[in-house]
Amino acid sequence: MLLVVCGPSGAGKGALTDLITRQDRRITRVPSCTTREPRADETDGVDYHFLSEDQFRTFQAQGDTFGGTRKMGFVYSLRKSQILRAMSRSPIVLVETDLPGVAELKTAFRDVLAVFISAPSTDDLLDRLRKRNRDRPEEVAERMADSARILACPPIPPCDKVIVNREVGQSLIEFRSLLDDFCASLVDRAVNVHGAGS
Repeated sequence: MLLVVCGPSGAGKGALTDLITRQDRRITRVPSCTTREPRADETDGVDYHFLSEDQFRTFQAQGDTFGGTRKMGFVYSLRKSQILRAMSRSPIVLVETDLPGVAELKTAFRDVLAVFISAPSTDDLLDRLRKRNRDRPEEVAERMADSARILACPPIPPCDKVIVNREVGQSLIEFRSLLDDFCASLVDRAVNVHGAGS
């Protein structure tokens, strides 16, 4: 199955996906691709797959991308081949994308749980972005403008569930519960299909 996470910058997506990936060995995370340069604390293939513009255009021409959103001058996308490779060896594959990317992935794959991570308010988002202390003031302003656009769009559909991330520990419990319930529904469906065919 595919576990898709999206939401505005500062909502806490990274913290939640890192925690649930470390706690649940069934999950393999496929990092997004970006054409921006890595930050000092980022590792290629772990935080992101860092690509040149030419590399991205080549993968896009080959039909090997989902999405292709440009933010602050850089492209963010997912590679189809990396997702398929991860799905061949892991029962749960986790990716992060935006709302258009969620819709695209739900069209391409059958068993998809899409979770929108939000913050209690735009003030919380701004406070969290400032505390990260890794963006220039103009980048914080652009991220906030992008977050406002995201929050203005109803996340359901294309997302299945919304988690308002007030406190990471409680949000993680809610996240795990959503995942466990979805996995149980897949088992029930498989049992019912098998029973109907016997």
